[in-house]
Amino acid sequence: VDIKVPFSPINLEEWVRWAGPYRKDPDMVAKVFETILKTKDPDWGEIQVLLDNLVDSTEKWYSGLLGGRWIDTEGRLPGTAEEHFPSQDPYWDPNIRKGRILLERYQRWILFGFKYAMPNNHMTHSEFVEGLRVAARRYTNINPEKPEEAVQLASIFIGSSASDIRKKLQKLEESDSRDLGKLLEVAWITFNNRGEEEENKI
Repeated sequence: VDIKVPFSPINLEEWVRWAGPYRKDPDMVAKVFETILKTKDPDWGEIQVLLDNLVDSTEKWYSGLLGGRWIDTEGRLPGTAEEHFPSQDPYWDPNIRKGRILLERYQRWILFGFKYAMPNNHMTHSEFVEGLRVAARRYTNINPEKPEEAVQLASIFIGSSASDIRKKLQKLEESDSRDLGKLLEVAWITFNNRGEEEENKI
């Protein structure tokens, strides 16, 4: 029987201090989150607390995007996307086989999101784009190598973007709006500019 021991506010403060800003070192934040998974086995609610404290709202969106927010489970997993990547607490019971499977799968998706949602200091733009394509192949029925399906992925990306990023993307020429690499380039520039603007206000 899995006996749950909630983590404390002190634990949370230590993890946040250890991880540092996600934008500066995504690898470190992913490492901290992976350690928490191994030592604390957080449930859905605790993972939301970790997301709220380890990343800002936009970074959380990117992590959620890759973690599975837009997964298409048809033909890959039974049930709905909401069942596997819920927007509200599903109250999974880790002492029941199905609950344990769903929780561990959700934990892995969030970890994958932390690892690949943003390029690290050693990752080129092309490597970042490839990370998204890997996520599409792994967690959806979309094949990003097929032009007609890459358009679908691009459409999902635009529709799910934060409002300021979406406005930039919608201004692109039609050909660019179908190019996932171009979309990510513009989104990443917009995101970085936002960070610089926030720092200038301080």
